[in-house]
Amino acid sequence: MAIRGIGPKSAYKLIKKHGNIEGVLENINRDKFKIDENAFLYKQARELFRKPDVADTKNIKLTWAPPNEEGLVEFLCKEKGFEETRVRNAVKKLRKARTKGSQKRLESFFGPVTVTKRKKPPVKEKKKAGKKKARK
Repeated sequence: MAIRGIGPKSAYKLIKKHGNIEGVLENINRDKFKIDENAFLYKQARELFRKPDVADTKNIKLTWAPPNEEGLVEFLCKEKGFEETRVRNAVKKLRKARTKGSQKRLESFFGPVTVTKRKKPPVKEKKKAGKKKARK
């Protein structure tokens, strides 16, 4: 949740001016900008960046397998708040991509490269300026 009426550019300017979010909240015009203290969870967001919840990678073994659609829906939708139709569509795309095969070379996208030498255009000789005949 953000402070209604303050976008990313204004937020950046305010933090540069006041030093941190607490400084912004102390100096902000509360008549103009309404702040719901219960919805604006900046302290929790800060802690998430300072102390991220990460797994120990020493005991993780990665293997290529078909996606577990129900497991993904359970985790992303029920636990993380993603929209179910978007998750299911992404799984369909993932399944389709697995059947396509390996990645192609960049040249295949652009087609074969051919190098041709350009012929220089012939040089035209300039006509000498001659005397014009006078008309009678």
